[in-house]
Amino acid sequence: MNASFETRTTQPVDLASIEAEARALRQAYLTELSERFANWMSDLYADLFKGKGTARSA
Repeated sequence: MNASFETRTTQPVDLASIEAEARALRQAYLTELSERFANWMSDLYADLFKGKGTARSA
């Protein structure tokens, strides 16, 4: 009985590029989150002190 086995070759995993992409995505997420929070706080402050000259310029 003659059995043949196929071997599958895989590409090496480039962990450095995966980690770099993860860092970039994390930084983009944190930047977006902090900008949204800053805008929310600014809007909240403007709503609390409407008419007192403290609203953020549009």
